[in-house]
Amino acid sequence: MSDEWDELIEYLTEETNQLTRVITKEANELLKKNVQEEVYDNYSPNIYKRTKDLQKSIKSDKVEGFTYFDDSKLDYKSKVTGENVSMYVPKFLNYGHTDKTGIDNMYHSYPAREFMEKTKIELEEKYGEGCCEIVDNI
Repeated sequence: MSDEWDELIEYLTEETNQLTRVITKEANELLKKNVQEEVYDNYSPNIYKRTKDLQKSIKSDKVEGFTYFDDSKLDYKSKVTGENVSMYVPKFLNYGHTDKTGIDNMYHSYPAREFMEKTKIELEEKYGEGCCEIVDNI
């Protein structure tokens, strides 16, 4: 009986690991697509040249099963203070941002683009509710 349980556990572990790799790969692809649609396709910059660094910074760890923005690949400086805000940019773009100055432009107030939520919804439609979650690392 123990051998059968061991075989079942081994089988289920491998199936779980395989599904984790599949979902993680798809999360990476969907997140890149949704950043394109919700951020880049929403406006064309007039003041700077678009590099698509945010999209290029999307990475995945298929073993651990997570997709993330690698802020070491980003170099965003605040136009207000000059400080490096790279680690905040994905969050600001996804959830929106207002710095309470009352100035209404993209450096002080930015609407939510919700590309993370869109990615989560698309994954859950395909793989079922609870297959993924959005984790705030800030």
